[in-house]
Amino acid sequence: MEAAGTLAAARNKTSLDGPLWMSDFRIWGLPLSETSDAETLCGYLFAAQTPTGFLPSGNRAGAAALPIQGFILEQLRQSSKKSAEFLAPALRTAFHRAIAYHRYLYAHRDPAEEGLLVIEHPEEDGFGNAPGYWYRNSPTLQIQDPFFNTCLAASNEALMALGHFLKEDISEAAHWYELTVHTMNEKLWDEEAASYRAYDLSTGRFIKVPTLAGLLPMLAEIPDQAQAERMLALLESPAWTDPAYRMYPSCRTSQIASDHCGGWNGAVWPALNWMLYKGLKRYDFNETAERLRRSTLHLVSEYGFHVAYDPRQQKQGHPGIGTPSSAAAAALALHWLLK
Repeated sequence: MEAAGTLAAARNKTSLDGPLWMSDFRIWGLPLSETSDAETLCGYLFAAQTPTGFLPSGNRAGAAALPIQGFILEQLRQSSKKSAEFLAPALRTAFHRAIAYHRYLYAHRDPAEEGLLVIEHPEEDGFGNAPGYWYRNSPTLQIQDPFFNTCLAASNEALMALGHFLKEDISEAAHWYELTVHTMNEKLWDEEAASYRAYDLSTGRFIKVPTLAGLLPMLAEIPDQAQAERMLALLESPAWTDPAYRMYPSCRTSQIASDHCGGWNGAVWPALNWMLYKGLKRYDFNETAERLRRSTLHLVSEYGFHVAYDPRQQKQGHPGIGTPSSAAAAALALHWLLK
């Protein structure tokens, strides 16, 4: 369909609207007539999927798309409860496409066969160019990244809920979820740092870069309550909380001050803060979650629908990054902030 082609082209476009994965949030702003059409829905989320199940990240050769499709679909179903049955045929088709992608990832990106997938391209870390991740050009560099695996676990969990609604087999998603959660706690949890770390298989060491990726596993309920409480204390510390917004930059503020974290890193991203909000709510950290929602709403109301806001631009009076009318940012705001 023409609509599907247009959406796919928009998704693959490289612009100031942030990393490509953020454009998937735009689906929450589509008319019901489009999300109920399987060809349009799958054309938007899975247009470039290969017969093997692999889903590339835009036009980046060999780079895997961030696996957020599962929870994008489940959130769509939840927000359309009155019309969920109407959406069911399209959701069923998309459910199987997402399962096929996860099946590919576990078959081809889990060299240790432990349920932790590796990222092999800078595009795949979700942050674009997080400091320290790609400091050397090595074709064998393989990183078990907490953000990529958190998104995968959250999507597996969401596919379980969606599959239950659709009366589909969810045994694969359930197995994947349990395996990834277990191994993330066994291997990526850093007790000293009270957060999760990326692990470089080529060096056998943690990558000790303080990014929000280490705190986002709350989204998929990966840490236990005790771990989550330590993560909250870290999150609420002056090192993390941006004083201008009472929000959470993608990199620790001390890192921002020293090298600006490069590119998009160091900015406040509503998409990441939505994930953090959902995680905080799972552990009943309701006060912090609500403050985060209100602070994000203030930025959106004050400066427009940007995909990110840079606290370093406060002196210039306008912290918005990219266009002030991002469809992805608008859809996210409508879904989360303006209810």
